[in-house]
Amino acid sequence: AHGHLAQAIIHLKNNELKAAEQEFEKAIETDDHDREILMRTGRFFLQRKNVHKARQIADLYIKNFPEDPRGYLLLGEAYLDDEQLEQALEWINLAIEKDELFFNAHLQRIKAMLKNGRRAEAQKDADFVLNHPEAGESVKNQVKKMIQ
Repeated sequence: AHGHLAQAIIHLKNNELKAAEQEFEKAIETDDHDREILMRTGRFFLQRKNVHKARQIADLYIKNFPEDPRGYLLLGEAYLDDEQLEQALEWINLAIEKDELFFNAHLQRIKAMLKNGRRAEAQKDADFVLNHPEAGESVKNQVKKMIQ
């Protein structure tokens, strides 16, 4: 399974997207319980705007790793990319419930709230991230750009 994943990453670096997609698919067919394979494949499909496939993989990730907030965030981002804002927020909120310091989830929640016209709530999340000592500079800079 990791051989297929490695091949997918090589194809991706060479901008051979169809070949990369086939290798990601083979990796999941070979092992659909591997955290790294599921997350990388889910992210690939999300970046390719195949939200249906990204949601399927996120569902599988959540089923296998219900304690890991990254699966909930992946699912939330897939709904966000599909402009299904309320569903996106539900899943992103679950990711934050699992780990309050999951700053990437806060970023996505700010994005969803801004798209939804909920600026005051987005600002509250932004303030949380900007004032938190554990939030890195890169995350803080992204928040500043989103909220201005």
